[in-house]
Amino acid sequence: MTRACDDDLDGDGVFNAVDNCPTVVNPDQKAGLGDKGEACSSGDLGELGFVDPAATGDDDAVSGGCGCALPGAGSDRSWPALLAAAAVGAIGLRRRRR
Repeated sequence: MTRACDDDLDGDGVFNAVDNCPTVVNPDQKAGLGDKGEACSSGDLGELGFVDPAATGDDDAVSGGCGCALPGAGSDRSWPALLAAAAVGAIGLRRRRR
């Protein structure tokens, strides 16, 4: 069983950072349409040129995620707090430079 935060999500031996199709096993990384992996060309290519996991039904790629989870960070109400923190930080830096 793979986790979304594994270095090789699809288990094909190619790390996610350089894998041209990180959710589909394609160890040869063969180039195809638009230099994307042949394995990726079987799905609908999205605007950015990669397979859209939601369109292919790959729920693991859609529901997983890496990084630190912050309570409420996924909600629409978190951006004002983030904006306020950035403003306070900018004001603090500005005052130090004077």
